[in-house]
Amino acid sequence: MRTSLSLCTWNIEFGKKITEIIKLMATDSHFQNLDFLVLQEASIHNGTEDAKIIADILGPEYDYFQVTAHKLRGCVQANAFIWNKNALTVKGKEAIPLPQWKETSGLPRREKVFLRLLPKQLRNSLVVEATFKKFSIRIYAAHLDVLAASANRIIFIEPKLDKRTSATQKLLKDKRIIVKEFAVPEGEAFTAWITDRVKQRGGKIELAATRALAARLAGEPADGYAPAAPSHNLWQAANEIDKLLEYAAGEPISAAAVEALITANEDIEVWKVINAIADRNASGVQDYLRRFFSAEDGSDEKTKVIQLNALLADQFRSIVMVQGFSGQRLSDAVILKLTAWKQGRLFVMKKIAQRCKPELALDVLKKFEHLDVELKTGSTPPRVLLDLILSQVLS
Repeated sequence: MRTSLSLCTWNIEFGKKITEIIKLMATDSHFQNLDFLVLQEASIHNGTEDAKIIADILGPEYDYFQVTAHKLRGCVQANAFIWNKNALTVKGKEAIPLPQWKETSGLPRREKVFLRLLPKQLRNSLVVEATFKKFSIRIYAAHLDVLAASANRIIFIEPKLDKRTSATQKLLKDKRIIVKEFAVPEGEAFTAWITDRVKQRGGKIELAATRALAARLAGEPADGYAPAAPSHNLWQAANEIDKLLEYAAGEPISAAAVEALITANEDIEVWKVINAIADRNASGVQDYLRRFFSAEDGSDEKTKVIQLNALLADQFRSIVMVQGFSGQRLSDAVILKLTAWKQGRLFVMKKIAQRCKPELALDVLKKFEHLDVELKTGSTPPRVLLDLILSQVLS
């Protein structure tokens, strides 16, 4: 019987990318059987609240509660809850107005000055009281600008922190705020992490199996490609280790078990396809495609082709952009500001862009965009369409 509660909190930025959010919710396994989803900066699209759109995607067993705080330049800004009715019994829910700066007392002078600079807008906090198993829980959803002095310790988790912005720099200077960065281990550090994780779980793993697992999860990049950021994540690695330990049944995890049970990282394979296309290496492209389609991940052929096409189109779009920037003789600093990329990704893109003729990159991008339309509207088998496009590109 499951005793843990799965909860996700997400600032969806007015649902500006609601189409991508819907796709992610429908396809990413992390959202399957999610118990509770907290949304900040939800909005309304085509007359329907974002929370309802997402709840409908998750399934009939999900309910929602969305309350508008205010409108920003005509756009609704709201907080919302979405929950699995099979997992949680909601006893009550309400929206609590948050005080304006004039209604507060005891704030430090610096915070008062900052609050005066903010738009004069209403804010709220949603609260829901529910039962999970035998436990009573209370969950809040709020979008806060400033926190006053408090005896409580509040933890925020962010996927990344842009240290270039003045707002972030002010936060980092505040001695009351502790920032900890948890970098994903790479290379030998990742191999050591695998060994330690297996040991923590009470198991053993052969050295060859450790290296094989690291290669499967983190990949072995193609020539000329060094990832701008780790393509693996530790949640996936931990799950794969648990699966291998179950299979090993008390024996040390072997390289053969890794080979049989663990699927290679698809992001690395996509980069290998891009490198092969840039080099017009037809046999290399076909070799990587065979491995991609032979991987057992529960997806049908059409889903795999759509997934691969989206990944390839996105990267070739970046290549075309870099080639355009180079033609305009823009500096790296300007490009990084325009794209919000990291320096490592720009380095990789420039390296591939130099190997790929501009007319080829643009032609490939147009063909992938055309393929996306054909996949969604045509009746030709997806793999046939993909092979046809690639044969045209490589001819």
